[in-house]
Amino acid sequence: MIEIEGFDEMYAMVNVIKVDIEMLDDILQDPQFIDDLQVILAENWTDIFDSEGGAISEDWGTSLVDTGRLRASLTVPGQIDIQVYDDNIVFGTSIPYAGYVNDKYIFAEIQPSSTDEIGNLISSYLRRRGSFNWS
Repeated sequence: MIEIEGFDEMYAMVNVIKVDIEMLDDILQDPQFIDDLQVILAENWTDIFDSEGGAISEDWGTSLVDTGRLRASLTVPGQIDIQVYDDNIVFGTSIPYAGYVNDKYIFAEIQPSSTDEIGNLISSYLRRRGSFNWS
């Protein structure tokens, strides 16, 4: 039999990482995670509205923002419609005419800075709740 020095420690570490990764299945059920995610998404959509929302297309005139209702539904944490289905998270707005806007304009995106923040949020979740030293 070949014995590898440190194998038991490595095996234990892999098991801890496995448990922590399985714990991520619960992340979408964590109200604090969802609240923090809403803040990131609201900032993302605020940046989009500020940079593109004033004049996305000539088809709709000079402004995408008319009443501000659609903008608020995406840029105010707590108003963003977030729904969790199994391992998926769907976010958007419940404003009835949002589908019309989506059909006319390519407007749905997560900016790279927001993607980084979501990654940091998940890492922070693992550091706070995980057993492995996630640094």
